[in-house]
Amino acid sequence: QLVFNTHNPIFLNSNLFRRDEIKFVERDDESHQSVLYALSDFGTSGENGVRKHEDYMSKYFISQYGAIKEIDFTPIFEEILNTERGV
Repeated sequence: QLVFNTHNPIFLNSNLFRRDEIKFVERDDESHQSVLYALSDFGTSGENGVRKHEDYMSKYFISQYGAIKEIDFTPIFEEILNTERGV
C-alpha cells in the first residue's frame, strides 16, 4: 500500500483519484485535534454532494469540503504599511 501526501491541490482530480482515495485533515484551533475525512464522506447527492466527474479543486478552493484554514492577513498588512510610512 502506498500513501501519498501533498499540499498541492492540483491532484484533486477525478481522473487521478477516486472520491474515497482523497482525504482531508482539518484541525481545530482550540482543541488542536485533527479530524481525517474522505471526499466520499460527503455523499453523492444534496447541496454538498460530490459527483464523480466534478471539479474537486475549484470546490475545495471555495471551502466546500472544509480543510482550508482562513487566515486574516490584515494585521500583517497593517504592520507593513505602518513600517513603510514610518509610523
